[in-house]
Amino acid sequence: MSMNWTLIRALSFSCLFLSAGVDHALGMSEEMKKAVLEELHRLQSADPVSDVEAAFRQGDFRFVGLMGYSLEVPGVDQKEFYEKYSSEFGVRVIRGTSDFMEIPEQLELARIGGDYAQQYNQLLIKKIAGRSFQELIRDTMKNR
Repeated sequence: MSMNWTLIRALSFSCLFLSAGVDHALGMSEEMKKAVLEELHRLQSADPVSDVEAAFRQGDFRFVGLMGYSLEVPGVDQKEFYEKYSSEFGVRVIRGTSDFMEIPEQLELARIGGDYAQQYNQLLIKKIAGRSFQELIRDTMKNR
């Protein structure tokens, strides 16, 4: 009986130790949780129209994307994005987006971030209006 109790205690301790190690290895850092919550809060009150205008004034013509299994740029045909815009304009990825949800707020961030990015990117394409990056920079400098 004593041997069984010792074995049970040893197995319990091992399981507890291993699960703590796995949780620590796979768990989201507090810094990243904070970043997810801050980004979620920012996007809940963000206005894509004014954000595109502000970005243009600053010479920032990047699209907004979300990370999942791969990069997603909502509001733009992905083939068109990679052929016409990707290398010239770039992407600003919404921090904390992923296909691996570690906290419930990441699901909300993906939903709100996707809606925001879709609106933002559609507005951005209209503002770009077929111009190159160099043309946009030149036009931005003239308007300063």
